[in-house]
Amino acid sequence: MHVFDPSKLYVIFSSCVSQVDPIIGRVYTLTHSDERGFLFLDIGLRIAHERIQPTRDEVIGRWCYENGIWILQISVWIGADEDQNLKKRDYIFRRELPLALEAIFFGDRALILTNQFLTMAPIKVHFQSEKQEFNRIECWGTILDFMFC
Repeated sequence: MHVFDPSKLYVIFSSCVSQVDPIIGRVYTLTHSDERGFLFLDIGLRIAHERIQPTRDEVIGRWCYENGIWILQISVWIGADEDQNLKKRDYIFRRELPLALEAIFFGDRALILTNQFLTMAPIKVHFQSEKQEFNRIECWGTILDFMFC
């Protein structure tokens, strides 16, 4: 796993959101540049489809409020049945996801620090695949577990 470097994170807020609101409907699109190791975090009310590459190595996050609990839902695309590298993609996403989560929380730290109850929000990660072996939802702890100190 790589180490998170805040100087390589670029954060873009859409015109629909500020650094501190809204929470509900807030969407994260995290992409990266392999050549230079830069991370790009788009924060808005929709997925930044224009940033998604054909390799589909983005991390998408969305705040939800269910049964009185704030939850951060994360999704990553592992692949379809015909993809030959599902096991490798699953491994890479699992290896790099802690860094991705740290980048998201660092990039949106004003929201989290303003609404500190979010630090206890559970993180549900959906590893999406058409192949059942790789298609699963897992709990990955809370925001506090990944906060950049």
